Amino acid sequence: MGKDTIILVIDDDEAILEIITQSLNTSGFVTLSAQSGKEGLEIAAARKPDAIILDWMMPEMNGNEVLKTLKNDNALKNIPVMMLTAKDEINNISESLTMGAKEYIVKPFDLENMVIRLRNMIAY
Repeated sequence: MGKDTIILVIDDDEAILEIITQSLNTSGFVTLSAQSGKEGLEIAAARKPDAIILDWMMPEMNGNEVLKTLKNDNALKNIPVMMLTAKDEINNISESLTMGAKEYIVKPFDLENMVIRLRNMIAY
C-alpha cells in the first residue's frame, strides 16, 4: 500500500464525507469522493480505486444497490467495499456482506479503527 492507494468515499452527507476524506488523507491515502451512488459508480468506472467506503443510506440508490452494480461489473467487481451504516440499518449489513462487501463500520465510528480496518481489507 503505497501513498498512491486510492480510496473512493461515497456518502450523501457532506460533513461525514469531509471527516472521512480528511482522515484518510492524513493517513496517507489519496481520496476521491461522491455524494450519490450514481456519481460514485461513474468515478469508480473512470478511476478504478483500490477500495470503496460506501454509505448504506442514500437517496435514489442505496448502498446495496450501488454494491450490486459494482459486483455485476467485471471491471469493478474485485474492488473491496466497506459499508458504512447507522445502527438502525444493521440488519441490512448481512445482506451487504452476502453481496460481496468485505467490511462494515457502524456510525458513529472511530476514525482510527476505520483506517486500520480499511488497511486490513486492502491487504487481504
